[in-house]
Amino acid sequence: ALHWASAGGHAAVAKELVARGSSVLAADSAGKSSLQLAEANAAVMLALLPGVPADQLSAKLLSGSRTVLHWACEKGQAAAAGLLAATLERASTRSVTDELRRQLAASEARAEAIESARQEA
Repeated sequence: ALHWASAGGHAAVAKELVARGSSVLAADSAGKSSLQLAEANAAVMLALLPGVPADQLSAKLLSGSRTVLHWACEKGQAAAAGLLAATLERASTRSVTDELRRQLAASEARAEAIESARQEA
């Protein structure tokens, strides 16, 4: 249904389907995502953007190896570009913070293992 709405320019339908959890990244039988089908229709693309997972904002999901942020900038969608950039920045900050937490946990585990080995020796 989302592919139909995207290809047919039905922005309101696309917006509702995204709100209900339809994946904008799922491929149709021709291997195209809803995002790719809607590239030429700004209204539909804007309806689909909230469905792009934050970890996919920097992925080259569109034709010509473009990201959704490239699309927004090319089409003069300044508000969408700003929101995408801010979301990408928050996602990047979260991923860096998560990685630091993982490294800290690993470091603490190594320190505990070393201390345990010392006590046994």
